[in-house]
Amino acid sequence: MTLYNAKVTAEFIAQRDIKVELDKRDKHTAERQWDFEFAEMHQCVIDPMQTLYEGAEYDTTHKFFNNCDYKHVNRFNEIHISSWILQRFIEGTTNFVVAWKYINRPPWTRNLEAGDMIKYKILEHIPVPEILQAIVEKTTCRGFTIKANYDMIDTIKQALKERQAYEI
Repeated sequence: MTLYNAKVTAEFIAQRDIKVELDKRDKHTAERQWDFEFAEMHQCVIDPMQTLYEGAEYDTTHKFFNNCDYKHVNRFNEIHISSWILQRFIEGTTNFVVAWKYINRPPWTRNLEAGDMIKYKILEHIPVPEILQAIVEKTTCRGFTIKANYDMIDTIKQALKERQAYEI
């Protein structure tokens, strides 16, 4: 577990605001959602091993972990994986999930602003097959509850079988 202190930059806010403009949700909700991109963007600034991926399939490319998708761990110790991202996991597009959590952030009543001082910690780098196996077995993964579309279990089993990462 590594703790980071970071200052929210005007550059982050400008990039977030561009994404918010394209988002169909109301502005406050969209800003809040896009604020969860902060850790991956900050990591790419401070870690020469990582670069930000501009597509939607994953978040960063790491020289050791390869394609990583950053997932915020909520107060219930849950990691949410959308059906679209889950499909990327099944396809093998993403190699690792980087589980992270805000330690202090401004109250949830407002979104991030330039100049905010943020603490967050990287909790785990979890191989995607481990996440997929936890979904199939309906168990936790390294202590985290995985919230995902459980209707996709047969597809996940097939993908794991093909990768020989899961014994059926």
